[in-house]
Amino acid sequence: MKIILQRISFVSFWIGLMALCLWVYKPALDGEFILDAHYIVDQNPLVKQSLSLKEIFTHDFFNAYKASFYRPLQYYRPLVTLSLGLNYHWLGPQPIWFRLVNIYIHILNSFFVFVLLQLVFKKKTLSLLSAFIFCFFPIHEWVVNYVVGRTDLLQAFFSLISLISLVLYFQKKRIPFYVLGLIAFIGALLSREASIVLPAFILLVGLFVSDSKKRVLSVFCSFCVVGVIYYFIRLVTFPVVSNESLVQFSMQSVLDTSLLALDYLLRFIYPWAVSYRWPSELKLIVYVGSYLSLIVFCCRM
Repeated sequence: MKIILQRISFVSFWIGLMALCLWVYKPALDGEFILDAHYIVDQNPLVKQSLSLKEIFTHDFFNAYKASFYRPLQYYRPLVTLSLGLNYHWLGPQPIWFRLVNIYIHILNSFFVFVLLQLVFKKKTLSLLSAFIFCFFPIHEWVVNYVVGRTDLLQAFFSLISLISLVLYFQKKRIPFYVLGLIAFIGALLSREASIVLPAFILLVGLFVSDSKKRVLSVFCSFCVVGVIYYFIRLVTFPVVSNESLVQFSMQSVLDTSLLALDYLLRFIYPWAVSYRWPSELKLIVYVGSYLSLIVFCCRM
């Protein structure tokens, strides 16, 4: 009877979390497409017309984008384009359906966070609390409500599946888990280029949960090989930066980007005055001073 009650409580928790998540993100459901979504979804023939896998996998993510600055930066994210196309043809062209799918992917990712932490730490309460915080952390509002944020959501989706599969592989030593983890890693790479750093997380998690460093290192190396192969194919097929876009870079842009990185880290901890636009004025003393103080504080601990 106790086990049944625990299962009911567990299911009730996730049903409640899903309902609460829908309620939290409800205000944005009726919004229109904004920014890149106009080009990547609303004006993209790869999404609106027939879902040709050949066309989707041989064109870059910004294929329909007319803005000259972004066009040279060829992002290759075919699984995101495919998911948006399926979204368009199965549910309709209205923005609400794209945002609803984003919300459900986010909820699923929250569940995967719980599964991963439960496998690693074996503490159910901690895992549930962490999943709850992950689900409602304010900084995630951008990727959930912004239709093109599907890139981040799918990256997290496949990355979490890969990590979960590999933790199971390290614990149970069954090859199918390794294969699933590798497939999910490829899915993450085809959703967002930043997924190439996933092997580093696999190494850290593997060393924590596995009693065989040799097995962990072999998995890490095999994933690195896949990442390198992907990188060179990606580099030849869709160059990351073209000569046209190199003129956009300067010492000022490097400084601005560095300050924005500091600003982002601070807002990740405390998301005050969040905006999708770049700040018009960067408060160098405030940002650098804040983080120098944080570094000093951490060093004294």
